[in-house]
Amino acid sequence: MKRQPVTSVTHTDRDVAPRRTFLKGAAAAAVAFTIVPRHVLGAGYLPPSDTLNIGAIGIGGAGRRRIMSLADQRIAAVCDIDWTHVDAGFARLPAEIHHAASRLDEPLSDAARARLTRQIDSAQRFLAQAPRARRYTDYRVMLDRERDLDAIVIATPDHTHAVIALAALQAGLHVLVESPLCWSVDEVRTLVRRTREVSAVTHVGLDVASPERARAVRDAFAADLLGDVHDVHVWTDRPRGCWPQGGPRVTSGARPETGRVSAPAARAWDLFLGPAPAVPFDPAYHPFNWRGKTDWGLGALGDAGPALVAQPHELLALGLPTTIETRATRFDRVTYPRAMTTRYVFPARGRRPAVTLTWSDGRLPPEPAAVHGGPVDGRGGVLYVGARGTLLDDARGVEWRPRHAARAEALALPARPDQDEDVDRGRRWVRACQIGPAMGVDAGQRRGDAPMSVARAADLMETLLLGIVALKADAPLTYDAAGGRVLEPAAANVWLRREPRAGWPG
Repeated sequence: MKRQPVTSVTHTDRDVAPRRTFLKGAAAAAVAFTIVPRHVLGAGYLPPSDTLNIGAIGIGGAGRRRIMSLADQRIAAVCDIDWTHVDAGFARLPAEIHHAASRLDEPLSDAARARLTRQIDSAQRFLAQAPRARRYTDYRVMLDRERDLDAIVIATPDHTHAVIALAALQAGLHVLVESPLCWSVDEVRTLVRRTREVSAVTHVGLDVASPERARAVRDAFAADLLGDVHDVHVWTDRPRGCWPQGGPRVTSGARPETGRVSAPAARAWDLFLGPAPAVPFDPAYHPFNWRGKTDWGLGALGDAGPALVAQPHELLALGLPTTIETRATRFDRVTYPRAMTTRYVFPARGRRPAVTLTWSDGRLPPEPAAVHGGPVDGRGGVLYVGARGTLLDDARGVEWRPRHAARAEALALPARPDQDEDVDRGRRWVRACQIGPAMGVDAGQRRGDAPMSVARAADLMETLLLGIVALKADAPLTYDAAGGRVLEPAAANVWLRREPRAGWPG
């Protein structure tokens, strides 16, 4: 496919990030490449003819972890608005690798040892090739200049995921976008339509916290322990202790002229804002606390929701809800509330009954423990309620409590999860990209090599976003899933999309 220009961009020297600090730090960090000998790790490089040229946009947090996991490919170009912050993270990598390597001497399960070994190997490979990656501040310039890229990893703040993914698809690239997929319902549907028009492999980063627990839950469903499931409870203690919510927009009181901010971040603030409304820069927002602000993040529902809700949503084939109601503590429309509960009702699907899924964040609701008849982990979990009993999946493990039973029974976790979870899902996206040219993109996706394509993740993401629409509407919603519109109250349709800032695509 012939690469197309992304947009009309005026290039300046500031669009390309300076390399001097990074090169100096990376040269020192490369010493760590020999911490763990290759014969201990055992993993081999793919032949150069099979490797992808990958670009990464947003590598200060989740993006750094993702791109390291793909470091057996060629990391050709990287982009971020704040290279001071990114370089500080890179400088910590040798110590992190050394600490991880020391844990290989500890007693670990086979699965945990395999995961830790892959992480060490990936970090070392990344440090070995990172100095050669070209650096950018403006993703539009990177997409316009880097004509040899095959694929893009997107890990920017939530509100720019869709606009960058659309630009990457326009440029003819395979796309991995970190969760959450989009910021609005309209973005979800626009992105799905676009993926159907191009030959690209897409993947949404929804890595599970515990592959062993995920497998145990699937095994319980395969054995039909629960019978018909009619209720699901999902909860997390985020954002408590993670990022501020329920307070004023600005908490620090600092301004760029005080010298307490990252100068690169202040200069590139317009790129951070993207299609969102113009807001003056403040160090309280960057690099993490934007998650609690409604202009940019999706709060706990967007942060923890995709990973927690993905398995019940898929196991029960829930699709889209028809009624949604959100109740919350004080909400000023600028920051998300300190705690909220959203109740989704999904209609019957064939012989399966209707399901009510209740999401709670910021505080532990009383229902899961009461329904299960025993304690649950307040940090987060999922409780399935079926005709034959309850199934609890939280950090302590997986518990099955048959109806009328006095005690719960802990389900045995698999010693090793199956291939779907044992191999990093981002690596499976790489394999699907490699299969695409030879066998056809659809063939690669059907084989399951790209486990969570944009189309497959769309209903999950739209469901979660409708909880935020109900929060903003301050009213229960009746939703037309086929038409993608709110029937009652009709005024809530304004929250399904946003008007982009001048100069940015909608």
